[in-house]
Amino acid sequence: MAASPNRSLELLYCGSSPPKAAEILKDLNLPAIILYSVLTLMAVIANLVYLEEVIYLLRKVPPTNRRATIMWISGAAPVIASTSCIGMWVPLASMITDLTTAVYVFLLRFSLIYPISD
Repeated sequence: MAASPNRSLELLYCGSSPPKAAEILKDLNLPAIILYSVLTLMAVIANLVYLEEVIYLLRKVPPTNRRATIMWISGAAPVIASTSCIGMWVPLASMITDLTTAVYVFLLRFSLIYPISD
């Protein structure tokens, strides 16, 4: 492969173990830093929007199954955004972050389907 100015986006680590976070930070150039920053900012914004929604639901909606269901469903996007952000910054943790996302989605589906089967 010819040397290109955008080393961080090449497949430098094909066939080897995932890179450590320090290696990724060392290899980042300006477009990659901007991309990582924007994606991290989007994850933070997703968490803040979810926090605002939870505060609204706790104040305005009476404590019922409906409120809990809305909170579970609304929490899917911030959980996926947060775990993806952690997996982006710490590649060795990507398996754990994928597991966390899968468990949350399983619990979400289970909590929505289980009341129907009662």
